[in-house]
Amino acid sequence: MSAKAKIRAKELLEKYCIENPKELNLEEIANAEYIIIQEKKLERYDGRLSNRNKIGIITINKNIREKTQKIFTIAHELGHFYLGTGIRNICSREDILNYHTKQNIEREANIFASELLMPENWFRDNITWQQDGIKTIKSVSEFFNVSLSAAAMRYTEIGEIPISIIISQKSRVIWSSTNEYFPLKYIKPGQAINSYSYAYDYFHDKEITSQPHEILTDAWFLNDFNYKPGIYIIEQNFILRNYKAVMTILWEGDLNEF
Repeated sequence: MSAKAKIRAKELLEKYCIENPKELNLEEIANAEYIIIQEKKLERYDGRLSNRNKIGIITINKNIREKTQKIFTIAHELGHFYLGTGIRNICSREDILNYHTKQNIEREANIFASELLMPENWFRDNITWQQDGIKTIKSVSEFFNVSLSAAAMRYTEIGEIPISIIISQKSRVIWSSTNEYFPLKYIKPGQAINSYSYAYDYFHDKEITSQPHEILTDAWFLNDFNYKPGIYIIEQNFILRNYKAVMTILWEGDLNEF
């Protein structure tokens, strides 16, 4: 079904002759498609779609702080509308932020949103690795006007450098996404942040640097089948202050590049 989600997103861009991110206005598309977008204070979830007789109402939680996260949430709900996943969908923040959610319809809505906001051909034509994980993810975020988490997830899918992204909160991994070519892949959901990682410092009231550092793979991949001791990778961390969380970017490299 993932192919269907991508095709539906591409069809929508082609229908309105949208050729770059600056031309993409989700509210204008929604209006043209008889979809109402509104903001209300919602409890326990960030987005809701009511869909009947090809007319939709998308409700976004007004308490979402970042404009870019609101945009992704709208795109996610549009995904439900165009994929026909029911007359009513209620989506939590976890549904929208976690691309690897076990709920298939939520995962497909995220694939649709990602392809709508960051089409693969636009991505490959405009995004390059900047020898720095944070700078690269920020460049994706700014170019496509999406949240850092959405930008990071998309980079793990189609970016030119194999990387792994981890979001941690309250000293534990919330979710992670790893490029298929990254040498290690398995990070156990909910695992405690290892003291070998610089992300550990943030959750123990210490200064945390945004500079890249070499770390042992032990910091994250002890549960991976291919784990071997004594192997180093590059780690870089970015604090997501609104969520009291840390985004960690991992990749293979040489610190002499910096």
